[in-house]
Amino acid sequence: MLDFLKGAFSKNKNPIIRCDHEILGPMHFVRDGGYWESDGEGLYHSIPGDERSPNQNSVEFILSKIERIGHYFELSSNDLLYIAHGWDSIDKSLSAKELFRVSCSGQVF
Repeated sequence: MLDFLKGAFSKNKNPIIRCDHEILGPMHFVRDGGYWESDGEGLYHSIPGDERSPNQNSVEFILSKIERIGHYFELSSNDLLYIAHGWDSIDKSLSAKELFRVSCSGQVF
């Protein structure tokens, strides 16, 4: 009931359009930019689309990157270690996988 009253008296007559993707999580449509944006949980993203849904090709592109996250972590491991070793408090004998964790939406990769 309270939501109805807020909506009835709101100056904003364009309600927020939301969807909940099974992997990418909750998101909302940004009308001014014509894209879908994460609601701040898990993996942050902006995906082109329209009011009906995110662009399927863009969703598939992002999902393909998530599927290969281990590969991208390996590619960046040397750079991560270079940065980490710049800190005196970090044990230099630890590997990148021991120092860093890649995660989103509660999933650890």
